[in-house]
Amino acid sequence: MRLGASAYLAHASLAGPTFSAAAEAGATLAFTSLHIPEDSADKARAAAAANVSAATSSGLAVVADVSPNSARLLGDSPWGFLRSIGVARVRIDFGFSVAEIRSIAAVLPIALNASTLQAADLEPYIAPSAGKLTVGMLGVQWIEAYKPTVKASQFHSEESSWRIHVEPKWGDRPVGSLAHTEIQGWISDLTTRYSANQVRRVHGVLKKILDGAVKDRRLMFNPALEIRLPKKLKGKHAYLSHEQVEQLASTSKYPDLIRFLAYTGLRWGEATGLRVKHVDRELRRVLVEENAVSVNGKIVVGTPKSHERRSVAYPSFLDAAFEATCAGKASDDLVWGNGYEHMRPGDSRRGWFVGAVKRMQATSAAAVSEAKLRGQKTPPLFPWITPHDLRHTAASLAISAGANVKALQRMLGHASAAMTLDTYTDLFEDDLDDVAAALDAARMRRLGQAVDAA
Repeated sequence: MRLGASAYLAHASLAGPTFSAAAEAGATLAFTSLHIPEDSADKARAAAAANVSAATSSGLAVVADVSPNSARLLGDSPWGFLRSIGVARVRIDFGFSVAEIRSIAAVLPIALNASTLQAADLEPYIAPSAGKLTVGMLGVQWIEAYKPTVKASQFHSEESSWRIHVEPKWGDRPVGSLAHTEIQGWISDLTTRYSANQVRRVHGVLKKILDGAVKDRRLMFNPALEIRLPKKLKGKHAYLSHEQVEQLASTSKYPDLIRFLAYTGLRWGEATGLRVKHVDRELRRVLVEENAVSVNGKIVVGTPKSHERRSVAYPSFLDAAFEATCAGKASDDLVWGNGYEHMRPGDSRRGWFVGAVKRMQATSAAAVSEAKLRGQKTPPLFPWITPHDLRHTAASLAISAGANVKALQRMLGHASAAMTLDTYTDLFEDDLDDVAAALDAARMRRLGQAVDAA
């Protein structure tokens, strides 16, 4: 506990002996009040200087109680005056606004009485100058810091969102000038012109930049929070049957790759990133540890999407395919293609994969027309698919073959079984009927046995 002694302006003549005796008794603080209404303004400065001088001469640190009345007593620049005579700290009494308290704190150390503040006043203080940096300045800093933390494909998407949408709209604006309502208006306008995924990505970039501004105490809160965003419409997956997979493979330039994708569920970049050393032909396993993605026309090799290696089994009918494609290649050569260039699916309008799909659609359309002319049952039309839909096909074929959710999760490299269930909810709907039928059969067996036993 620290000891102290008090002396008021009206008792300036007694301050010297009082503070000297207190110091000898072990005190380290001197207290005085500079806002008592009865004190004379004519003599206040001189009395305050005398009290402070007496205290500091005895080695005591001076704490002075102040209120708005102190300015009346001490005249112009009262806080600068108190600092100049050696006051160590002022204790703020009731009557000052938060802004006035801040102005005093800029001159002298302060202590606060509980009665001087409300709960709202305790929110973090953000200097007005902190919000004057532009979104453009903070955006450039965010881009530089963000790039090393994510995969190249994700960074490319978000950097494009910054460059095409966020920077042109907000780059010149001081970060402290952005309002929630105008951000909402901007997002609502984008929603009329772009997909939900793109709008959500653009909003995410602005939100992350402003999150950084809040953490750096340039903003009190993030105005991009609680924005109404467009809902992502969950597209219907296209699934191929065993027969359709084989038909597509047969008309494709690379039939073995089509079959491999449709029966293992690897992502395109994971499949084309496989090297000979990743294939265990005895166990029929491939080790997925590289992902080759096209970013702005260039292939960038990184880790799989989940950042985790996984082992995926392939069916035995692909043995001949691996024997053929790995023949004559070194351990580090790529499995698919010429061994040193990562394969691409080709142009989205005229590439080899699109060409195979178009041929299959034309063939199936002709078959449907012929069946109608003959009055026969029409076969299904071949769906429009992308290489990624072969991953969905693999999930469908695996579930049809009896694979459980946990095995499917490991095969596809999902972060959790919940993610697998959410992605392929439609494939598990028939399971409800199967469960009901199984329960019915089990009940009948048990109850039938009980009746027979009786």
